[in-house]
Amino acid sequence: MHDTFTSILILSISYTLVACVLVIIHMRTSLHWGIKSSLTLGMALFYIMHYYGLKQLPGWPSHEELPSEFRLVAAQIYEPNPITQHPGHIYLWVSSMHDDIGLSTPQAFVLDYNGTLHTNINQALNRMKSGKPQLGTTSENETQRNKQTTRRDMTSVADMKITFEDLPSRLLPEK
Repeated sequence: MHDTFTSILILSISYTLVACVLVIIHMRTSLHWGIKSSLTLGMALFYIMHYYGLKQLPGWPSHEELPSEFRLVAAQIYEPNPITQHPGHIYLWVSSMHDDIGLSTPQAFVLDYNGTLHTNINQALNRMKSGKPQLGTTSENETQRNKQTTRRDMTSVADMKITFEDLPSRLLPEK
């Protein structure tokens, strides 16, 4: 919590300083109005680009492709709502099995809502509550095997199949 507050404070101060410099340029210089307007527009675009750039940092859900094998840490499901016309999303927190056998820092992913996946995730969460860690695997659906898909397309649940099974327990080495 302390680091977040410090980061927000530093960003606020730096944005305020840049805005103050922009105001000084507007008030104290005799630059052409076109240059001053361009500077103002450029700073506004910079703030917008910076905001969207921050979303790519860890902690924000990624639209990237899920790892082929992962350990399910948590999930949050938002069903489609016809009243608000919200399409629904599924948020997964997973640890890649390729990094430290699923014990690495979890990463958040967002997927389009799918009823079948909703059921599978609920079953996996119930098994997790009973003490059985869940191994998730992704594979392309049969209809998509012949199509070329982009990285962005892979987040569509219709293009991939996600299955869950109990994670095998690690055997301890013999003494």
